[in-house]
Amino acid sequence: MTSVGQILTPIRLADRSFAFPDGTDKPGPLFGGQLLGQALVSAGETVTSDLRPRSLHGDFLRPANDIEPVHFDVDIADDGRRTALRHVRAIQGDTHVAEFTVTFAVPESGPDVPARHSAENATGWPPDDSDDDEVARQVLAWRDTVQRFLALDISFSEEPARAKVLRHGSAPADQTFHVRCRDALPNSPVVRCAAVAYMSDLLLLSTALGPRGLLMGDPSVRAVTTTHSLWFHMSDPGDGWLRYRTAELHAGAENSVCHGSLSLLTGEAIATSVQEGVIRRRHQR
Repeated sequence: MTSVGQILTPIRLADRSFAFPDGTDKPGPLFGGQLLGQALVSAGETVTSDLRPRSLHGDFLRPANDIEPVHFDVDIADDGRRTALRHVRAIQGDTHVAEFTVTFAVPESGPDVPARHSAENATGWPPDDSDDDEVARQVLAWRDTVQRFLALDISFSEEPARAKVLRHGSAPADQTFHVRCRDALPNSPVVRCAAVAYMSDLLLLSTALGPRGLLMGDPSVRAVTTTHSLWFHMSDPGDGWLRYRTAELHAGAENSVCHGSLSLLTGEAIATSVQEGVIRRRHQR
C-alpha cells in the first residue's frame, strides 16, 4: 500500500513540471484529494524555502483515472517580497483534468506544533456494546475499505452520517470525524500542508448526501466535486490526528456547497475548506 507521503513525493520532469508515484489503491476515478495535495507540492517546489502555503483553490474540469499518470505544470504568476502566487495545470494524457491556484506567504510567528500530536479522544463510536449491531458492522467495514484505499486512519466520536442514513433513511447535513495519515509524513511543512489538502476532500461532499437519503459509493448516485478551496491557518500542521467538522451550506436541486473545519484535537484551527459539487441520480440527465 502506498503511503500519503509517497503519493506527495514529486518527480521533476522539467524546470516547472512534475509527476508523482502511483497513487492510492482506490480503483476507478482518482481521489480528488490526491490532485489537491500533488498540485500544492508541485507549486511548493517553485517557491523559496521560507514560504508556506496560505490558500489553495482547485477547479476539477474532467474526471481523472488511476491508470495514466498525471503531470502538473506550474506557472509563476507572481513573486512578491513575502508572498508568491502559482497557477498549476493537471494534465492526464492529452486531457486537462484540473486547474489550481496556490498562494504562499512568509508565516507569522507562533507556537510550534508537535510533529506527531496526541491521538487522545480520537475515538468514541461505535460503543463497546455494539457487537450485534448490523449497521455498525456495515459502516466499519466501509470505513476499513476507505482507510485501506486512501492510506488513512479514520475514527468517529459520534455516529457517522452513513450509519444514520442506513438506520433512519436520512441524516443531518453535518458530521464530525477524525482523520490522520496512516504513516508518518516527511519532515516538510509544505508536504504536511499538502497532506491536509489530501485529507480535506475526505467525506466533505458526502455530508450533503445524508439529508437526501443517499450514500457515497451507491452506483445509482453520481456525486462529483467541481471546485474545492482551502485556507491554511497554521504554517506547519504537524503529523497526527485532526478533527474534521463538515456541514452543508447550500442545497440546490442538483448541486451542493459544503464547508469544513480542520483542527487539532486540542482545538487549534488548521484549515478551512469549501467545496462545491454536483449530486444526481444516474437516471437523471
